[in-house]
Amino acid sequence: MLCASLALLAAHRAPAAPRSRGGARSAVVSPTTPAPLPLVERFWSKAAYLSHHSEVLGDALAFAAEAHDGQRRRSGEAFIVHPIEVAIILAGWRMDADAIVAGLLHDTVEDTDVTVEQIEGRFGAAAASIVAGVTDGAAVPASQSQRELLLAISRDWRVALLKLADRTHNMRTLEHMPAAKQAAKSRETLDLFVPLARRLGVEEIERELDQLCVSYLGEERPDGPSLLDSLLEDERICLRRQRACWREHRGACASSV
Repeated sequence: MLCASLALLAAHRAPAAPRSRGGARSAVVSPTTPAPLPLVERFWSKAAYLSHHSEVLGDALAFAAEAHDGQRRRSGEAFIVHPIEVAIILAGWRMDADAIVAGLLHDTVEDTDVTVEQIEGRFGAAAASIVAGVTDGAAVPASQSQRELLLAISRDWRVALLKLADRTHNMRTLEHMPAAKQAAKSRETLDLFVPLARRLGVEEIERELDQLCVSYLGEERPDGPSLLDSLLEDERICLRRQRACWREHRGACASSV
């Protein structure tokens, strides 16, 4: 599987050049910014339960690596490391192939010239829909983006898990951001993503995110209802069905071991 993905990476050409949006990532002049081989091997090890989907996973890995070629994170590492780490988190939850593909591609629409339509044409409507659900519009106010996220979650519970995996890896690497950004991201995480993990019943991520936030904010906590609670009240969106889907998925995984 590793050899196949590297062959695809060598053969594939990105549909358009990546662009930088600042923040945690920036474009650099570089002929290639490949993923470290140990990381790719760890991805395949985690995704071994999807061996019958290895071709599409390898294609998605190559597609993402090409699309993000030339981009680096604040840490200096190749940007492709982030989507692979997100996909590894999802694979640890034994998510389906569409969710893993979406994890690998989740930043391509937001941070490169790849479109949702291109993803749908190459990887199918389900993966494209999940990517669209976690993609923030460049000119969309934060409040509108948060409401759109909850609407996307109400349509597909996998959007919530991808968003949690994305935020988890970003929080794990937050030390590379300026102090003001660390504080802002930590407050947002406490206000939106920790309550989201709690409501969905993803206890290990709830605990990890909370602990990471404490490491940057101390014991500071938002006053009053969380942002998630306020959004749910405003939009009257219920996450009970998504929580049930998560529990059913976890139960099925446990029974198959």
